[in-house]
Amino acid sequence: MTAKDLLTIEVVGGPMTGQSKSFDALPISIGRLLNSNFPLSLDPHVSKAHCSIFQNQKKIYLIDLNSTNGTYLNGNSIKSPVLLKNDDLIIVGRTTIKCKITMVNRTNT
Repeated sequence: MTAKDLLTIEVVGGPMTGQSKSFDALPISIGRLLNSNFPLSLDPHVSKAHCSIFQNQKKIYLIDLNSTNGTYLNGNSIKSPVLLKNDDLIIVGRTTIKCKITMVNRTNT
């Protein structure tokens, strides 16, 4: 058996409250563009390519992509990659996103 990280992000505040999506592969992009992995097209304060979530050595990180209004993790502005943990809150524009990181057991057959 192997385990694979699964990330679910859910908008808990802002114009797209209730939107959620689960991912079993990283990296993912968050932004206003419709081709983002997690598009936030209804928030004009979100940059086209705002931030990204990626994995490095079994840990998950958040990075700002030089957005106009910045990216915040648990209320703190981020300037370089930061470790993302379960129940962390990401703020982009006027949107608040909650992160759920779980381990899913997979059986190789």
